Amino acid sequence: MSLVTVPVVRRWALRAAMDVPTDRSSHTVPTPRGGGIPIALTAALAAAAISLFTDDLHGGAVWGVILLAVAIIGLIDDARGLGTTVRFGVQIGAAITAVVFVGRFESVVIPGLQDPFDLPWVVGAVLATVWIVGLTNAYNFMDGIDGLAGCQGAIAGLAWTALLVSRGDGVVALVPALVAGACLGFLRFNWHPASIFMGDVASTTLGLFFATLGLAVRGDSPEIPVVAFVFVAPFVLDATFTFTRRLVKGENVLRPHRTHIYQRLVVSGLSHARVTVIFAAYMVVAAVVGIFWYRGSLPSIALGAATFAPFVALVAWTSMRERRYAKKG
Repeated sequence: MSLVTVPVVRRWALRAAMDVPTDRSSHTVPTPRGGGIPIALTAALAAAAISLFTDDLHGGAVWGVILLAVAIIGLIDDARGLGTTVRFGVQIGAAITAVVFVGRFESVVIPGLQDPFDLPWVVGAVLATVWIVGLTNAYNFMDGIDGLAGCQGAIAGLAWTALLVSRGDGVVALVPALVAGACLGFLRFNWHPASIFMGDVASTTLGLFFATLGLAVRGDSPEIPVVAFVFVAPFVLDATFTFTRRLVKGENVLRPHRTHIYQRLVVSGLSHARVTVIFAAYMVVAAVVGIFWYRGSLPSIALGAATFAPFVALVAWTSMRERRYAKKG
């Protein structure tokens, strides 16, 4: 679907949804956006359609409507631009609707501890809402260089597919599998140098999708919230670290910037493709370890190391490259 429709979307976007670079952009040539329309449609339609064939996907039809609504708002933002208040309001509304109809966090296991924690309804609902809104925005923030968001979508989708198949949810596994396929098809046009960008239509939808997928398939497994985080850990950690860093420095956190780790690596001289490959390797390692931990084949210390150690190394390496780059300048 992506391979066939992205060229069609590009012809429309060249007239209606151009991303003109500014001093805070990572690209230098005006490029159309909105190429993620097939990804957003795949996520929404798959969630709704697969629910017709299984009872193991909670809130499937409503989930699909929520994803479609966020995708439409994202598409309008790509084409015409929307204020922060409108976008954030829609995201909160989508998160609350998802908690009501798809699910909330009922229990969670802390890696290293044997017994899971049962969460009161209010606590579980609030945590789920914060998680959904947070990942929706984190994914959008991380869609800043060629190929990065598409790779995360493909790898996380395949990781979810493998996990669900391993526990016998083969029909439900079709949902993330289809999304992964849509992301892989899109990468044909988004790899550096990209001929079209994903746009908010897909970045926000993918963030919402991976945040709510864990709620839709959680069942009685308290380990699912952990692997849901691990599968997108590079995006969550980069976005959280950067947000906190800017907040501590007294910067306007709502203002566009180029201070994410992946952006700083590009500024320090690395190509979009190289940074994307580095992050993709991190994504694969975290996802594979997360699956084996979920299956009980690896200890929690391995999970923690695979999730956090690469990010700490990336932060240190980025700072070192920036110092060297400054000296050369």
